[in-house]
Amino acid sequence: MDYYVYILFDTKTNDVFYVGKGKGFRIDHHENDAIESEKTEKIKALQKDSRFGKRIVGRYATENEAHAVETVLIKWVYGFDNLTNKVHGRYSALIRTMGDYENIPGIDVEYAPNLNDGSFTKAQQEKFVKNNIEAKLESIKENIEPLLEDTEYSVSEIVGKSPSDTGLWINNPSMDVSIRLKLPLAGRTISPEFVSTNTDKESKARFTEAMAPLKINNGSVGSYIGLQNYLERAGIKKDIEVRPGADDIDEIFNVVTFMMEQLQTKYS
Repeated sequence: MDYYVYILFDTKTNDVFYVGKGKGFRIDHHENDAIESEKTEKIKALQKDSRFGKRIVGRYATENEAHAVETVLIKWVYGFDNLTNKVHGRYSALIRTMGDYENIPGIDVEYAPNLNDGSFTKAQQEKFVKNNIEAKLESIKENIEPLLEDTEYSVSEIVGKSPSDTGLWINNPSMDVSIRLKLPLAGRTISPEFVSTNTDKESKARFTEAMAPLKINNGSVGSYIGLQNYLERAGIKKDIEVRPGADDIDEIFNVVTFMMEQLQTKYS
């Protein structure tokens, strides 16, 4: 079986500090990570004392199976706060948090969203449920919230008052630009956008300035620019998914990190 889930741990205490999923030699790559992080610092410290360990927990026929086990280990078995993982994992909103024994709607009892306010047609309601739109957005929200800690940014509740509004907003009160993660009802990919949050002429002018040197058409209310257009017009060459898969939590995390960095640069 090609796919597996593995752990990195302290061989003296058996304390696990990272859970991962991969195939081939993925388990061996962390020791050579070029980017400094809490995980790499932990690895170096343990290697210095000859206490660094790594083991495969299980092997699986499909990547989806491996993703499921990885998320269960991160959230329920070891606990996200006890690990150095950046994200909780795919569909993490559907996995109980370690130590939480309360009755949780959506986990203990599956429920259908209330979309009967007239804004969704019957076909659109069926797509919303069939394509797991709510679970995907809840999982994305849970995984990017740690990124927003100790910042002015906040993430909205799931917006789903109409099919065109389905997604998440990442806002900063000191900025006139927000990040929108739009998820169409097909549920396959996320469309990341920079969006002007004000409608007055002065605010829209600041949106143009913030996105400089881009050429933004601010002739209408709610000006926005997708990530792909932003990269192309700004001449930025970066290996990043402009439409990450709705299940690709790691890539969505990277996209949000990049977009926040761009806003911080332009507003600082």
